[in-house]
Amino acid sequence: MRLESVWENCDDLEYRSLEVACGRLLIVWLKPLVGKDIAQAGIIEPLSRAVSELVSMQDVRRRIWSPTIHAHRTWSATDSALAEGNMMVFVDGSAEVLGVDVNAFQARPIGKAEAEPSVIGPQNAFVEDVDKNIGLIRTIVKTPQFKVELHVVGQLSQTKVAVCYLGNLCKPELVTEVRARLGRVKLDGVLDLNMIRESTNDAPFSLFPLDQTTERPDRVAAALLQARIAILCDGSPAAMMLPATFMNHLQSHEDYYLNFVAAGMVRVLRHVMYWSSFLLPALFVSIVAYHPQMVPTQLLVSLAASHEGVPFPSAIEALIMVLIFEALREAGIRLPKAVGQSVSIVGALVLGQAAVAAGLVSPAMVIVVALSGVASFTIPNYALSYTNRLLSIVFLLLASVFGLLGVSIGMFILLTHLVSLRSYGVPYLAPIAPLEWKSLLRDTFFRAPWWNMQSRPALMEPQQSARERTPRPGPESGRR
Repeated sequence: MRLESVWENCDDLEYRSLEVACGRLLIVWLKPLVGKDIAQAGIIEPLSRAVSELVSMQDVRRRIWSPTIHAHRTWSATDSALAEGNMMVFVDGSAEVLGVDVNAFQARPIGKAEAEPSVIGPQNAFVEDVDKNIGLIRTIVKTPQFKVELHVVGQLSQTKVAVCYLGNLCKPELVTEVRARLGRVKLDGVLDLNMIRESTNDAPFSLFPLDQTTERPDRVAAALLQARIAILCDGSPAAMMLPATFMNHLQSHEDYYLNFVAAGMVRVLRHVMYWSSFLLPALFVSIVAYHPQMVPTQLLVSLAASHEGVPFPSAIEALIMVLIFEALREAGIRLPKAVGQSVSIVGALVLGQAAVAAGLVSPAMVIVVALSGVASFTIPNYALSYTNRLLSIVFLLLASVFGLLGVSIGMFILLTHLVSLRSYGVPYLAPIAPLEWKSLLRDTFFRAPWWNMQSRPALMEPQQSARERTPRPGPESGRR
């Protein structure tokens, strides 16, 4: 029997054989995936009571109590359906195999976003079930224009990947390009969204994320309304939104739930903190070690006094502190949440104070590295924060060897690299390079009020660029 040979050594595979009017009927299922009560009441018992009446496959189909029944004609489709939690019904003499969906595997319940917490706004977060994730988006975008295309990726894992977009907004060429890239993905198994990302990326060796990842359905809905595409993967509690620009990674979901003036102030602060997170230690080392004439005399005397007795030059001192800080941060992430926070805070305080007391580092260096670390926590995108951690070390090494010249060379190379990047054809530094005034003024460094955001981002080339227009609020509009 083919099933016994293909599914050999699968002890969780169960069989039930019945002698019916048309011959032999065989029911096969995987025990961990099938709801026992549903299977017994909806399939096994009805078929067992009507064995003398089952003359054809149509009789079998009518006796099964289930709204979801599919007919399969190939062994590959049968094996896939069985692995997904279907009960398979074989009947002698029939070229079809019925697959009855009774999958009862319980996914994690929908909860709050952990990586993107929100004080205000929606609280729901994606789970590992792609169907539930699509449902979460549909509760926000209630229109038949919300299209979902399901693809199967992974030779052995047979992972479902969903491509979501708004048919009346999204550029058709972009949808075609996404389909083509997914079709080129050839992997044994897809366990997470990152495997799709690395296989479809425009610049796989770049440190910068060329797509935007989120665990929040409201952010995906906002991206769809901008004529972008979202990709969801079964087994991954996140969605990948594309195309994405550098500025997208410095925008938080709460920017759109706050007053537009407050949101603009926070965005400007976030941009300043982003560049400070990897430039601050490098600038401090280069100025102190190579360009002390740039420091006021009184401050220079204080810095020299604090560094007295430290056996290392400023560059080595900064590198040690940066590596210790990164080690503490990584330890805090890997440990359980209750313990990790204590380790990060207590470890930083104790080690910093002990290092200063032992004369291994100067107090000024501790302050600079701590400020750099705090600045990195303001970056909303987790992948981009990892990039900055690496850039911090690179720029520190350049500053220790060449001073401010090294920092300038590093910035020139970095900006050249950013300008050269594309995300599905969209320039990564848009709307700054190339310059696009409407997007720059309305939703980049500042956020315009909703009644003034009258068009979608032009770089996404939406089919309908104009949004629904809201009249400017105020006493006069209220009287109308």
